[in-house]
This record gives sequence, C-alpha cells and structure tokens, in this order.
Amino acid sequence: MTEKARKVQETFNRVCIDKEELEKIYLDMRGYAFDSLIYRFKSYQDKLFPFEVHEMKATRNMDEWSARERVKSRHDRDLMRFIQILDEVIGEHN
Repeated sequence: MTEKARKVQETFNRVCIDKEELEKIYLDMRGYAFDSLIYRFKSYQDKLFPFEVHEMKATRNMDEWSARERVKSRHDRDLMRFIQILDEVIGEHN
C-alpha cells in the first residue's frame, strides 16, 4: 500500500464526532443512569413496603394506618436522600 493510500485509509477509519454532540451523548448517558437507579430504588421500596408495615404492626403494636404512614415517611426520606447523594455523585445530567 502506498503512503497516499495508507493516509486515505487512516482518514476513512477515523471517527469524527462534534464536541457538542459528544457532550449531549455523555449527559444523556448520565441521565439514563440516574433515572434507572432511581427507578430501581423506588421499585425495591415498593416491594418492601408491605413487609415493613407488617413488621411495624407486629413489633410496635401499631394500627395499619399509623404503620403505613411511618413506613411511607421513612421511604420518602430515604428516597430523597438517595436522590441527593446520586445527584452529587453523577453530577450534571439530562
């Protein structure tokens, strides 16, 4: 392969991405990770909710409504803190 053909081949093999496009892809990827982790955390909380309510009723002699309110309050607090921490770790995202 001649020198000129090799340079043409190298040019064809190079990938060019616009800086703004790359930044958008990067921010979208971070946004996807953020949303996915929040969704999974909330999903696990939803699955755990009935068990925690049952435990509160059994161990603390709470009625259904009080147990549900206590567990919901704790879940909301934990979710908000998880979001804060995740936002600090991931940084700017879409």
